[in-house]
Amino acid sequence: MRRQEPSEAADLNQLEERLELLKIAFERYFSGVDRVPPVREQASVRRAFRSLLRLKSSNSVYRYRASGLRQRLAVYEQHWARILRAIEDGSYTRVVAEGKRRQREEMRKMRDAREGRDTSAATAGKSSPPERSGGELRQLYEQYVEARRVMGQGTGRVSYEALAAKLQRQIPKLEARHGVRVRLEVVTEHGKVRFRARPQRG
Repeated sequence: MRRQEPSEAADLNQLEERLELLKIAFERYFSGVDRVPPVREQASVRRAFRSLLRLKSSNSVYRYRASGLRQRLAVYEQHWARILRAIEDGSYTRVVAEGKRRQREEMRKMRDAREGRDTSAATAGKSSPPERSGGELRQLYEQYVEARRVMGQGTGRVSYEALAAKLQRQIPKLEARHGVRVRLEVVTEHGKVRFRARPQRG
């Protein structure tokens, strides 16, 4: 008994949706979001298309849509296969860019390591800059939270511990950059609450 036309249309709609989801999955892999290509999903869609080919329908609209979907799958798979080959031989743009990025990262780490050793040797016997007192950091935190509250910005995710740790890391860098001891103050500029460093006199 021939299948009902509404069922045939529903099958085509479902298959077209699966094909587009497969296309999105490959794009996620090619863009670096996913680490593994969707080969299982591709095999499943292929099986669905093989089942589609075995169906004999007298509906010309159904046959036309089915033929269009088969052609779309063929075009997609040619495109995917070409990119997969490029990834394997290292000529795909994203792969090349990622390799260069990693190379720059390794060179930066090596440079930082060398500079760190040199700095240690140059500063041997010198004391490290003192950490800011808890009272000073607590006051900055309270001013920061209050400024965000006045601006109507959320404060629930701003914890004292996280902010104090961040400031303890940033203050020595600011002092090294400016060559003087600095103090921080909370300012609001262009609707944003931030910290500003000023030279500390005396």
